[in-house]
Amino acid sequence: MKATHYLLALTTLLLGLAYSFPYTATADNGSRITDIYSNISSANNLTKADTANPVNYQLAIIEALGVSKENEEVLFDKEGNVIELDLSCKGFDRLPEQITHLKHLRKLNLTSNSLENLPAYFSHLNQLTNLNLSNNSFEQFPEPLKQLKGLRSLDLSFNKLRQLPSSVGSLDQLTNLNLKGNFFEEFSKGIGKFKNLQSLDLRDNFLNSLPPAFFKLKNLQVLDLSYNYINTLPKNIKKLKGLVSFTYIGRKETSIYPENTAIYQQEFVWGVDDFSTEAIPMEEWGSPDIIDGKEIKEPYQGLDALPSSFGELSNLKHLNLSRNNLTTIPATLGDLSQLIFLDLSGNNIENITNNIVELKSITDINLSYNSLTHLPQNIGGLTKLTTLLLQGNKLEEIPASISRLKNLTQLNLFSNQLTDLPENLFDLGRNKPEKCLININNNKITLPKKQLQSKYANIDFDFLY
Repeated sequence: MKATHYLLALTTLLLGLAYSFPYTATADNGSRITDIYSNISSANNLTKADTANPVNYQLAIIEALGVSKENEEVLFDKEGNVIELDLSCKGFDRLPEQITHLKHLRKLNLTSNSLENLPAYFSHLNQLTNLNLSNNSFEQFPEPLKQLKGLRSLDLSFNKLRQLPSSVGSLDQLTNLNLKGNFFEEFSKGIGKFKNLQSLDLRDNFLNSLPPAFFKLKNLQVLDLSYNYINTLPKNIKKLKGLVSFTYIGRKETSIYPENTAIYQQEFVWGVDDFSTEAIPMEEWGSPDIIDGKEIKEPYQGLDALPSSFGELSNLKHLNLSRNNLTTIPATLGDLSQLIFLDLSGNNIENITNNIVELKSITDINLSYNSLTHLPQNIGGLTKLTTLLLQGNKLEEIPASISRLKNLTQLNLFSNQLTDLPENLFDLGRNKPEKCLININNNKITLPKKQLQSKYANIDFDFLY
């Protein structure tokens, strides 16, 4: 009897949607959905197709939508209700009303379609907590979203949005908001109403300032402002006391980084509670003139200084200010006692003051491609340091105290002005299960490789020399 109900529901649904889902043959994958019309003539009949077994009806809906259980595009709860659904890359430009009968849906992925708006009935999906609308064609914030009070994660990246309505603050349960790759030049006061927001991605927009309401985001932990046009950070940034990760990568010309080198920039992708790293080859960093398919404004100088109040972000653990126009490291940076990752690569920094040794928790420092001529003599005080990237500077010598960095596993000195290495450098490799990897290519060191290996027996030069 259940099988009969299911077949009846599926047959009725497919017949009703035949007019709603025109199929077009493609060379890649045969037939696929390319359009959805707003009027579905048999919608009323479909809602009555299998009232005795709504679970079977949900199965009929997802099959009509072209969802494959084999490809893990759908997830069910213990009662057989659809709670997660992946409709990415389906070619939709409109959504059928039948989707609203998936009343238990919590996570919905609609990325990489052709949606320009959402129908009013979309607000009936009031159990949604995670919604991905990235890489569509929204020019305005979809109105039905304002009714989804339970949303916790919203991804609207890579659309054509220019403004957020002030009423968007009704989504006060949001913890993660991704607006990367849009056309925002400013924000309304509504941005400050996301009282529970913890992660905000604003990369690749056209922002040149942050409104006062922005600094009401007291629970914000992860903020990325990369590839915008903000030249100065306001003093009020100190009000974002909860920040754990702050990233502002500038748009500096990438030609300062030499080609054909085995050097990688580390891009940290943070979640609220943890983070992971991914090494990205320099040739994939992108063009300085076009970022994510959008022509950038000129001229752009990037950040040239940090406000003294920046040091009051006492919970900060990850800081990436690469490819800006900084010339010095502000003294207040030494107040960031919890900082573990610091990337200031691709700036114009000429010297490092001794206050950097106050970063007692730091494990990773990237100062590559600046104009450094020397390092602090007390750099050996950074005893937790595991990675120190100094390639592309003007260093003529390395302080002897560097041998005290007992946890160091990677030291990159590529393309400096070094003529020799400290005698006690071999201490870096002592009492460790793995050798310390050091890159000294493109310097003025004339000592042959074999003599280096003999002199510094605990150092691994093989992969770099």
